Formats: sequence, structure tokens, C-alpha cells
Amino acid sequence: MAEEVIYANGDVVLIATKDDRTIRFRVNSGVLSCASTVFRAMLAGPFSEVQQLTSNGSVEVTVPDDPTILGLLLRCMHFKADILPEDMDSKAILQLAIVGDKYDCQRPLALLASDWAQSVLEKSTRLNAICPNGRSEMLTSAYLMRNKALFKVASAKLVELDEISQTTAGEHCAFLPDYVIFHLERSRNRLLNTYRRYFFEAVNFKCRQGGSHRDIDWLRRYLREHFTWMEAWTVARMKQCRNTFLCDERTTASCFVKCKECDHFQLPQEFVDHKALEEVEQDHGLCLDCCVAQTGDASRCKGDCVRWKT
Repeated sequence: MAEEVIYANGDVVLIATKDDRTIRFRVNSGVLSCASTVFRAMLAGPFSEVQQLTSNGSVEVTVPDDPTILGLLLRCMHFKADILPEDMDSKAILQLAIVGDKYDCQRPLALLASDWAQSVLEKSTRLNAICPNGRSEMLTSAYLMRNKALFKVASAKLVELDEISQTTAGEHCAFLPDYVIFHLERSRNRLLNTYRRYFFEAVNFKCRQGGSHRDIDWLRRYLREHFTWMEAWTVARMKQCRNTFLCDERTTASCFVKCKECDHFQLPQEFVDHKALEEVEQDHGLCLDCCVAQTGDASRCKGDCVRWKT
């Protein structure tokens, strides 16, 4: 049976087994008790483990956890950053967050696992390499680890890139309350409806004298060619279309050239600066405090909500 010494001369040995693979982890009871309320109760309450620890000065405890994931958690708890992996995928991070939630030791994880999760999200943004299920795994991990910044970023990406119903797929959905799914859908619908209104206003814009506005005409043709845009496009696709509509090559000239028939610019300023759209685009990630407390509108919170009790 393999043994990993995480804390030299540790007084607790945790034994984890999965698929005929067993590892003994030598750790420190004081560190476990400080980092985890569950281990504190196990090692300080009226249990046989406490009596054995008091009598013999050490104790062995068998736990029903994956040795690989438990080892990561114990290294985080003992701040053994030098023997932790530099990168992890979204599934492994979620498994770690679930075990951390089980033992109620989110704070040590917040210092290390959140960096891994942030790295996954940054890579996915650059390479477009993370699947929808991976994004929802990141959201669930952030929720379980109580990482507000990561939760806001992960929820914003889900709102932009995916159908929110995909978030509920997979076994990890049990760790997210319905409140989170509801407000993800609410934020997404708010953005989509604002984009739809924007495009409707643009394509229905009419020159007072019947003149032609080149950029408006381009948008009409583009949306006509992609006739399923109202039902099928994600928020990210809507944003891409608007950015193309307002791209520098088109607006640099258009913003300063007036229609020959009226006093409007070829690209009316109201479509360049759209206050309603800018407002919803600015911040559409969810507030973790609101989601944990399950109060208020998590998609519109400005940071003045009631926080959860620690």
C-alpha cells in the first residue's frame, strides 16, 4: 500500500481507496481541524477516532474518496504548492471542488484551485477550446469554492456562449441551485431581447426622404440571409454581428457622410451609441452572494446585496 507523506511526523493517516488503488496520506490533525469543520468534528468530537488519537498519539481513518482528488485537497490544505500540478482540466477541478465542499474547506481551495479554474477559462477564451459542459463545470466549481470573481466570469461566459439549458446537463447540476439556473436564463434573455430590439430598430430605420443608408442596407441583407437569427443565435453571435455592423472599415467613413436625401449620417449615431445595449453588455455575470443567499436579482446586483454568513 503506497503512502504519501504530506506532513512529516503527522499524527493522522487518511486511507483512500478507489478501483483497487489505495493510498495512505500522512497529515497533521491540527491543520485538518483548522481548515475543515468536518475534520474538526471528526477529530475533536465524541468519536472512536478521537479516542484512538488521544490514546496512541496517532490515528488511521478510512475515507470513501478518490485518492488522486483527496491527495490534491490535502496538499491544498497543508499549502504544499510545490507538489501540486500547474494545470488541471475543468472536470478535475470540479471533482476537487466537490470533495472540498464535502469536507467544508473552501478557503484553502480558494487560494490554489481558483487559479487553475481561471487558467482554464483564459485558455478557452483564446483557443475556443472548452466545451459547454466545461464552462458549466467551471461555474459549479466557482460556486462550491465560493469564488465571487470566478463565478461572475464563468456565468458571463455561459450567458454569452451557450443555451442555458446546457448548464443543467451532467451530474454536477445537483450542486447548483435552481436559483442560479433561473438567473442565468434571465440574464441571457435580457441580452438577447435587447439585441433583437436593436436589430429591429436598425433594419426598420427609414430615411425621411427615401434615401439609401449603406450600412443599414448591409444589415438588412445579412439578417435576411441568416433568417434563423432570432431563434438560433447566441448572445456571442449577436454581439459579433453588431461589431461587424459597426466595424472600423465601415463606420470610419459612414459616421461622417450624410445621406444625400436627409440630414442623417449614413450610419445614424443612435446605432453607434445604444445606451440600453451598452448597459446590459457591461455586466451580465451573476453575483455569487445573491446566488448563495438566493435573494434579489443576481444578474443585476451592483455589489450592495446581503452576503452569506460565514
